[in-house]
Amino acid sequence: MGSALEPSRAIVVGIDGSRVAVNAALWAIDEAVTRDIPLRLVAVFQSHYSAERVLRTAVAAVEATDRPVKIDVEVAHGRPATVLRELSCSAEMVVLGIRGIGQSCGLHVGSTAAAVAGSAHCPVAIIGEPAVDPRFIVAEIDELVGATVLLTNAVAEAQLRGLPLLVVAANPDFRQARLDRIVAQYRNMHPDLDIQVGISSEHLEGHARSVELLVTNRRFTRDMRSVLVCPSSRAL
Repeated sequence: MGSALEPSRAIVVGIDGSRVAVNAALWAIDEAVTRDIPLRLVAVFQSHYSAERVLRTAVAAVEATDRPVKIDVEVAHGRPATVLRELSCSAEMVVLGIRGIGQSCGLHVGSTAAAVAGSAHCPVAIIGEPAVDPRFIVAEIDELVGATVLLTNAVAEAQLRGLPLLVVAANPDFRQARLDRIVAQYRNMHPDLDIQVGISSEHLEGHARSVELLVTNRRFTRDMRSVLVCPSSRAL
């Protein structure tokens, strides 16, 4: 297993030995296969032996899916958030479990995931438990600036997952007519995709179990099972 963090285009997954990290790696397979780029599993540990052990477990889980994905592995030393932030400079996406080993269960985002999502240079997916039917992707628009990149990412995820896309306004003062115009443009560009306009995102909490992925540029103002945080300058 390698130790040099060579910059290359890949889907980077943080592996820490937790079940949710393995789930994140499995979720990321489609992201890598669709782009025809490697799935890079990265373990940041003080002990090289511990890192290789947890990486072997994650690799075995990915290989068990029999998906045609190329797997790279990296062992790094340092603070996990710092290492993953550096890797985000060249990564297509960084994917993390919603919480690490020893952190409480639930939908609350762990400290490493929150730190990476708040400073990464590429989209960061924070993956929790699978959603329940009926499932959908949610795009949360905060303002016009960055809305194009955010919706482009949300459309790509909805198409990849074969799910409808629900577009909501993060700010209750966001005018409904403006939201309708934005959605109409994307419906015209993607006539085969089911794109719906939803109510304010303040009401999403009651439907969190059905949200497969919340695509947003905000910083975890609510608890969701899985979140994709998109820098306003980077589209998938």
